[in-house]
Amino acid sequence: MGIGAKMSEVQIGDYQSAAEFLSFLDADETCDVEVLDDDGEVYMAHALVLAARSPVMALMLTTDCKEKNEKRIETAFPGDVLELALFFFYDNTTARFFEAGENAATESVLGLLEFAEYYQCPALRNAAIRHLRLYNLASIA
Repeated sequence: MGIGAKMSEVQIGDYQSAAEFLSFLDADETCDVEVLDDDGEVYMAHALVLAARSPVMALMLTTDCKEKNEKRIETAFPGDVLELALFFFYDNTTARFFEAGENAATESVLGLLEFAEYYQCPALRNAAIRHLRLYNLASIA
């Protein structure tokens, strides 16, 4: 079993580690792939992180595909959804899911479910479902 298969099992341990790992997302000089939202806005990321979190992105970035050759992934998802997905990829938390307004947050998290299904990200899918359940329970109470 190669390192790629093991990378998808990596979990970030504590908050400090997650915060340090998330700081890499802002370090453009180490980012090596562009991820575009549906409006063409560019988000910089690390191919290793994308490949570890999504088997679909792993194939795009490691086989003879346009994405590998151009170091660019074009998505059909809005920026708010893409940004939430990238933050989750890096810090493995749903804290950012709560930062948008009530309706925007729910809409964005529903978009995350679509993103998670499209790119086969079960951890993101499960986190979005947990968030929606908690959010709905909180709004009922």
